[in-house]
Amino acid sequence: MSQSDLSGPGVSPSYISLLESGRRAPTARAIELLARRLGCTPAYLKDGPAGEHSERAQVSLRYAEIALHNGESAEALAHSAAAIQGLPVHAESERRQARTVRARALELCGRLEEAVVALEELRAGAAEGRRHEEFARLTVDLTRCYKEMGDVAHALDLGSAALGSLERVGLVGSDVHAELASTVIGLHYERGDYVRAALLAESALNHVEQTGSRRAQGAIYWNASLAAEARGDVGTALVLAERAVAAYAEGQDERSLARLRIAQAWLLMRANPPMPEDARALLERAHVALRDSGSSTDLAYAETELARADLMCGRPSEAIQAATSALARLGDGSRLEAAHARIVRSRAMFALGDETEAVAELELAARTLTGHGVSRQAAGAWRELADGFTGLGRLREAGEAYRMALTEAGVPSAPVSSARESVSSGDPSAGSSGSRR
Repeated sequence: MSQSDLSGPGVSPSYISLLESGRRAPTARAIELLARRLGCTPAYLKDGPAGEHSERAQVSLRYAEIALHNGESAEALAHSAAAIQGLPVHAESERRQARTVRARALELCGRLEEAVVALEELRAGAAEGRRHEEFARLTVDLTRCYKEMGDVAHALDLGSAALGSLERVGLVGSDVHAELASTVIGLHYERGDYVRAALLAESALNHVEQTGSRRAQGAIYWNASLAAEARGDVGTALVLAERAVAAYAEGQDERSLARLRIAQAWLLMRANPPMPEDARALLERAHVALRDSGSSTDLAYAETELARADLMCGRPSEAIQAATSALARLGDGSRLEAAHARIVRSRAMFALGDETEAVAELELAARTLTGHGVSRQAAGAWRELADGFTGLGRLREAGEAYRMALTEAGVPSAPVSSARESVSSGDPSAGSSGSRR
């Protein structure tokens, strides 16, 4: 093509001559017009094939972020991998974002060990680069993964240390501080340290209600609700949960809002008097939302609580269906949630008169829980299991399950000085406690 052939409205032959001789730098508009006439992309004209490749990688990163937001873990993994491969080395910020999306997608599809490795590396880089907010958000992701894997103690250590570092650099009251504080409150709750959970919740609420966004307020309300429930104040817990739902409903985070509705339903079923029909309505809304934005574990949580609500409403057949679906989603994943689902299934079977299958399901739940790390939720599952065995008249198994509940809650057994004292103390292993209720 001659200069005359390439020229046209907006790009004269003399202007093209100046570009070719290096005496003029092209404007963005000129590059766009020339690319259109030459049949290539603006990125190709500016940087050659590498620039065009980088532009495609940027598109892959945007697609990965959209897929992650919509809960499409496989698509997020594929697009983030393409972005990581295509982005140039000097695009450090975009490469970190692509790697973060990949780590979160790994968590979403249940590959927790791989997610932890990726997040640990990203978090170390953020700490070295003194990118405090990025460091805090990666810590939130990492603690969530460790908690799902059963290592609540390590998750709490990481979260508490990161919270201290944010306070030292003056980020108290910021959204990222509220999100991390919310996470640490929840971990204290998991460990059964209700006093620390309540004190931290009170302090965080004071900060976030003055300066935080609605999302930050919602995060604190959520975990302050858990702390209130742990103290036995279900009324306050419900009020705080409703505030959390209202705060999150103003935003675009459908996954967190749905998970909040599950937590609110959980409280409604434990209120005095219980409100299982109201809880079921919330759980249905959450389940619909999580089909588009949640992980398989999120959906399993919703279905386990749906099964519980159905059982409380006198619909054991529907309860079995929901709990069975939850177990299928979990596969070899969360042992704790699988145990909860099996316990609800057992109670539904017992309600239908199938005592043999009910006992078998409880025994499977007991095996599932064995070896789980110390946590309040594990203790609660063992307690529920013990109540189930008691209802079936299996008192020896009930006694062992009650003992495990105390152990998981961190209550040690008293020292035993003799075999006779062991028998009189009601130790299930001594053989005399089977007749006690």
